[in-house]
Amino acid sequence: MRKNKNNLILSWIKYNLVGWSIGILCGFFIVLCFEPLFKSVIKPILAGIFFWSPFGMAIGITQQLKLKQWKFRANDWILATTLGWFFSGTAFSFTYDYFVTQNNHTNIWAIIITAIIVMLTGGVVIGGFQSIVIRKTLSRIDVWILANALGMLILGLIVLGTFFSLMPIFLKFFFEDGSFILSFVSSLISMLFFGIFTLYIPTGIILSKYGVKVAASNISNGDSSKSNAG
Repeated sequence: MRKNKNNLILSWIKYNLVGWSIGILCGFFIVLCFEPLFKSVIKPILAGIFFWSPFGMAIGITQQLKLKQWKFRANDWILATTLGWFFSGTAFSFTYDYFVTQNNHTNIWAIIITAIIVMLTGGVVIGGFQSIVIRKTLSRIDVWILANALGMLILGLIVLGTFFSLMPIFLKFFFEDGSFILSFVSSLISMLFFGIFTLYIPTGIILSKYGVKVAASNISNGDSSKSNAG
């Protein structure tokens, strides 16, 4: 039993890494194609449309491949994950663009408080949308939402904190000052790495503890129903 749980967690991490990697590549390619539009003041909204939506969709597709044994519609999970990342990602882009790209960092406490609110809310939104779909096969959806909220909070603070100090160096050597594309890519690479510890492992543990038994019982009930029908 313990080995099965560990395998589920490791497998969940792998599927998420694949989804996030594909999402970053697809989103970055789309953003490059529409780069001239990102000179406008609504670039965080454009980021939500052209990056965060395909990013969330890629994650949703790979996650549902792992969750396909459970009793819910794959399309619903993909839609929930896409919408969750669209709203939370757009809010994150607004925050990052204002404080980092536009160099509005005179008040460090304003940055910290805003980041905490945005990332906590973003995690609740993602976990909330997903919990609507998975509520019948996960016995503790409250823990699922909490794990996403705390995971996004820690991840967001790491991303903002790390690249807040390094961004001027990157901009000086690679792009013109104020480049939105570079800040995007550098942030997402860090998200891919730190996401293992803040999101993939915690949610994988929750799936193994609260989801597998429920899923297994559903499958068993389904099998017994078929036997009775026969």
